[in-house]
Amino acid sequence: MDSNWARKLGLVAVVVTDILGYTGAGVALGWVLWDKVGLPWWILLLTSSAGLALGMYRLYKLSQKEL
Repeated sequence: MDSNWARKLGLVAVVVTDILGYTGAGVALGWVLWDKVGLPWWILLLTSSAGLALGMYRLYKLSQKEL
């Protein structure tokens, strides 16, 4: 049986994990800065966007490695 499907499934798992993980870390950091430190509410937007950007950068580096 062809193991190409397993590789694709693993790659999808890495993509989903990276995007959710980095964005979730950004949201968590933003919430701490907003709620505990007292920064403005839009810090959540900045940190979650930064987390998403870092996740996308990691996926870009991974895709360059795969090619």
